[in-house]
Amino acid sequence: MFKLDILIDLEIISQIAEGDKLGVEFNIGKNRLVLDKQSSFGPLIRKYKRFNRSDSLEYLQDLLRKLIEYKNLLIKGSLKDDSQDLIIRLKKIIHGIDNLKLTYKEDPNYQASLEILKCNIEDIINELSIPISNLILNNLDVLNTDN
Repeated sequence: MFKLDILIDLEIISQIAEGDKLGVEFNIGKNRLVLDKQSSFGPLIRKYKRFNRSDSLEYLQDLLRKLIEYKNLLIKGSLKDDSQDLIIRLKKIIHGIDNLKLTYKEDPNYQASLEILKCNIEDIINELSIPISNLILNNLDVLNTDN
């Protein structure tokens, strides 16, 4: 469930276009990230659904904590395929975060928070890439010693 929830959130973030916003639906036992597509009724819908930047940012920060935990599990377990899959998905959300920054270009605090999130995502990508490189090099070393 933990992995599936992360992957769903990453897919939602990767779909953000310029002008789109995020919202958080609060349900008993589990909150859910939703994509609020740009529309002429957007402000009314966001107000009715009680979507706001603060809740979205808090959700994204919680997602970052989960990603760091998941990354650590992947590195500790040397799970190359899952690590590679997560790297691909994380690279896709960078574009979504950049689009969200464009949407909120008039809010420097939110933009700064999104930039920090983006930097943290890039750090996770780099940290996952290093163990994969090491695994490949180690496998090459084993092959060379077998000859």
